[in-house]
Amino acid sequence: MPTATSEQIQAVRKFCEHAKAVEESWGYWEAMTGFPDGNFEHGKAIHGVAPGFISYARRGLYGDALMGIGRLTDPEVMRGERNLVWTEAIQIGLSIADREGRFALEVAKRAFEESLVRSNVREVRNKIIAHLDRAVVLGQVRLPDSDIWDVGTVVRVLGSMRCRLEAVIDSRPVSVPARENAHQDPADQERRNDELARLAALVPRSQSAAAVTDV
Repeated sequence: MPTATSEQIQAVRKFCEHAKAVEESWGYWEAMTGFPDGNFEHGKAIHGVAPGFISYARRGLYGDALMGIGRLTDPEVMRGERNLVWTEAIQIGLSIADREGRFALEVAKRAFEESLVRSNVREVRNKIIAHLDRAVVLGQVRLPDSDIWDVGTVVRVLGSMRCRLEAVIDSRPVSVPARENAHQDPADQERRNDELARLAALVPRSQSAAAVTDV
């Protein structure tokens, strides 16, 4: 039965550290803009104190968050070198979790996958932030509009996944066999669907991102 080594546990901890850094960057960005509370007057007031500095800080935090998401969702192997990414972390977590832990991680895994599919976070990161795609920069190709709510959803579901990974590795010894057949109970599917619906509603979409004049 699968177990986790001390190196694998360390890898999950490091992944969680970087995921938390993404959450912090996005949290500061939200505080400077009024998202997701809709308190845009607060964001405008902050911007009015030092417009140049706040605009610079917003752009930096926005770029840092998207770069962080990109790093954590890169392919596991690039140019022959291994990356520390979310798919490895989740598999390690699943290998040592008990029944409840596996259920929570499976839900978080599916929710994170869906949040990435619904957003264009990686495309923005790859073609504007990490690189300057020539066709995009010259206006020959237009990227889909970046939806601030979608970015927020990705960050929040990432945070949920991080918390569940931390709970698993902090409550289990390093080499503990995974519980097999964790989802044979029919009631699990209903619970999983309810949890997915809750995660999908983490960020309301009733307010327009147009209220923020710059990132």
